[in-house]
Amino acid sequence: MAKILGRRHFIKSCCLAGGAGLLKGCRQSNASESESSRNWKPAYAKLEEEGKLAERAEEAYARLEKCELCPRGCGVNRIAGESGFCRAPKNVMVYGHHPHFGEELPLVGRNGSGTIFFSNCNLRCVFCQNYPIAHEGRGREVSDEALAGMMMDLQRRGCHNINLVTPTHVMPHIINAVRIALN
Repeated sequence: MAKILGRRHFIKSCCLAGGAGLLKGCRQSNASESESSRNWKPAYAKLEEEGKLAERAEEAYARLEKCELCPRGCGVNRIAGESGFCRAPKNVMVYGHHPHFGEELPLVGRNGSGTIFFSNCNLRCVFCQNYPIAHEGRGREVSDEALAGMMMDLQRRGCHNINLVTPTHVMPHIINAVRIALN
């Protein structure tokens, strides 16, 4: 007698099968692909070589003087210490950084998604799963150099990516931290 599957079991089976299909596409299939992957360079590294990443960091920092980094565009001068809707200070605030395994399998891989949680999110979603971090601003102020160190730490730990949680209001710091990490 055939077993009738419940809806949850069916959906779970489909999702697992779909995830397995995604992982198969991530593997290299021949030597020529392996060669091209050795020559591959991330876009941010190319921008740094061309001197354009420094320009972009400078432009982003200029936006802090009349903050328009997020769609709220509250216009405060964060360089002078004013805080707007997000209540973010001049420097970046980070709650923590660590390998995170609670994402989709292609993002997590074997060693986790390298997650950096930024404090003081500008969205203020009522259903926020990171309420103490995003709404209450828990965390500590760190320099761009320290942020770059966090990124490099996650790389050393074997994380497959850097997962920036609520980064919009701290983009100048992120761009500068990437520059620091590259040099």
